[in-house]
Formats: sequence, C-alpha cells, structure tokens
Amino acid sequence: MDEFALMANHNHRIRNLLLTETETGNSNKAPKLLSLDDYPHWKYRFEIHINGVDTNLWMIIKGNDALKNIKSKALRKEFNNFMYVGNESLDELIARFYHLLSELYNYQVMTTTQDIHDFIQKIKEHEIENK
Repeated sequence: MDEFALMANHNHRIRNLLLTETETGNSNKAPKLLSLDDYPHWKYRFEIHINGVDTNLWMIIKGNDALKNIKSKALRKEFNNFMYVGNESLDELIARFYHLLSELYNYQVMTTTQDIHDFIQKIKEHEIENK
C-alpha cells in the first residue's frame, strides 16, 4: 500500500513539474500561452525568457513606435470592416472576433461599448438576412 502512495505522490510531483515548465518555460523552451485570459502574465514570462536568450531580441519583437502605429491603424480598420468570411459559422466568427479584440487590447487600440453594440447589431442583421 505504501508503494502506491509513494508512486502517486511521485506522479503528482512530476505532473506539477511539467505543468510549471509549460507555464514558465526553461532556458531552451519559451513559456506557452495556455489561455488568452493569462496573456498579461504570459507576456511577462515570455519577455523574461527572451531577455535571457538575447537582451535586444524583445525590443525587436515588440517593434518600434512607427510599427505599432501602423499595426494599430490596420487593426482599427479590420475592426470597422469585420464581418463573416465565406461560409464561416457563428462560432468561428466569434472566435475571430475575440482574437481581434485581444489584438486591439495588446496594441492599446480603444473600443467603446457602442463599437461592440454596433458589431452585434451588424451580426444580427446578417443572421436575419441569411435565414
């Protein structure tokens, strides 16, 4: 019986070690983003990992102000023109929309509640037209 308890404890410790390594990474492997809700913490861990590899690499990845401005404008345009693509399902559309919202957040492009309501109204109208 003690052998089973010892083995269960050992397996639990290995599982925790692997989970920690997945979340924090190591010198050879970057941390993984397991959930978009965890993005701010993951970004911090990823930045630490990249700085450990090469201190200039994070600045290259992050981009300069001109690049951020161009990306912000492109994201705003994409948000304003956002609509169904081909035979996309509503679930696929929502997943793309949430991804776009996270990109907007990352580039500090502000969206208002009215923007979201307008988007929902546009989707409702599209759904009614295609029934």
